[in-house]
Formats: sequence, structure tokens, C-alpha cells
Amino acid sequence: MRNDKKAARAATAGRWLSAGLLALAVAGCAGYQKEQLHQKYAGASVADKKIVSKTRYEPIRIVSYVLPNGQIICEGEYGEIRVSCAMQKAQIEKKYNIKVREFVRDSGQTRPVQYDEHYLVLKHPDGTVSTQQVSEAQFSQSLIGERLGLSSTDPAARRAALTTEIAGAETDLATTAAQVEAKEAEKERAMRGLAASKRPAKGSNKGGSAVAQSAETELTRLNRELEELTMERDDKELRLTQLRQEREALDKPPSAPSPAPQQTEPQKPPSPPAQ
Repeated sequence: MRNDKKAARAATAGRWLSAGLLALAVAGCAGYQKEQLHQKYAGASVADKKIVSKTRYEPIRIVSYVLPNGQIICEGEYGEIRVSCAMQKAQIEKKYNIKVREFVRDSGQTRPVQYDEHYLVLKHPDGTVSTQQVSEAQFSQSLIGERLGLSSTDPAARRAALTTEIAGAETDLATTAAQVEAKEAEKERAMRGLAASKRPAKGSNKGGSAVAQSAETELTRLNRELEELTMERDDKELRLTQLRQEREALDKPPSAPSPAPQQTEPQKPPSPPAQ
């Protein structure tokens, strides 16, 4: 069963990969070039700091600029960005009043990535770009992490960021769960339609073969979409559980150190009676 699920995930990732390559080809022509971005945000206090964030399947490059007034700007080097590093895309847009667009790119290549992988991509003075995979703690200490309240040295800020992310994750999960229910109902209707199409019409000994074939094709499509939605819902349930556990861990008071056992002097044996 587990191998079947892994195979299904790999197939889904492959479809995302193909779509990402197509988006790359389209967006690369119409998007911003590096020089345009540097001119657009000239005077930024921090420039050329790039971060590859985590999404469900793809690592994403985000060009981040912090303007002199402290506003954070996330925009794609080639135009299109998908942001899912610490907050949902809509939450980032709302909090920082910026428009985040979608793109799939990792140092010139698009490839599947695990949900919990983190990358920092830095551009060096000589123009070269290096990609470095980092730990959760290093990611939290990055520019984006600090701006989103993820610094592990500030538990209060981290808890506030977690609360915001949990609220978004709950809404996201509810939406996906509703989509699963709707797809299941659609599948039930398709199954009834398929059964009806196989029954012979009145006055005929043959069923509607063309109609039945069309119904079977539709049912296959619905099964595939339902499987993908179910896996997406399971992923979001797992992520929400992890976020809640992390917040619960922050809410627990630090355990007091247990007192050291008191040293007691050994009792001396009674002295023998005097002769």
C-alpha cells in the first residue's frame, strides 16, 4: 500500500514537473530580467538576497529586496513566483501589501522536492549564484524567516507566526476537504451513469457501448482527480498536525530542573562499651 502511494506521488510530481517546465518557457520570455529588477529597486538596503522556498513539489527561487523603509519585496528574477515558505501566498500579500506571482525554478532547473526541504540561494559579488540546502533553524534565521517572525531566538514571535500559519492551514484544509467530498459525490453520480449505460435499451439486447465507453473514461478521470485531491488533503492534515504540535511545545512551560539529592553523612557505628 505504501509503495502504491509513493508511486502515485511520483506520478503526480512528474505532471507538476512538466507543467513547471512549460511555465518556465512561457514566463521566461515575458518576465523581469535581473537588470530591470536592480533598476526598479535601486537603493534597497539589502539586495540580491535570494531564497528558494518550500512548496508541495517544487523548490522556488524568490528574489527578496528590503527597501529603505523596511518593506519587503518578493519578485521573480524571471517574473513568476510561487511563495510558500512560511506563510500562505495570500497571507504574505496581505501582510506586506505586495503581489506575489507564481514561478517554478531552482538554479536553472525544475525538479521535485520534499515538502520540508529548505534552500538559501545567494548571489555573490562576482555574479555567480550558489544554492545551499539548510536546516529548519538556518531557514528561520534567514532574511525571509526574520521578516515573517520565524526567528527561533524569539519564541513569542514564532508562536504568533505559527498561529497565523495554523489559521491559514485550517482554512486551506477545509477547502481541500470540501473539494474531496464534492469529487466523491461526482464520482458516485458517474458510477450510476455508467451502470445505467450498460443496461440494454428497451427493445434491444445490446447496451449503449459508445455511451458506456464515454462513461468509463469519465470515471477514470474522476478516480485520478479524487486520488490526487485525497493525497493533497492528507498532506495538509499532516502539516497542520505538525504546526499544532510545534505550537503546543512552545506553550509548555520549561520544566524545572529536578533538585539534586541531598548528601547525608553515613552514620557512625556505636562505640563499644568501656571495659
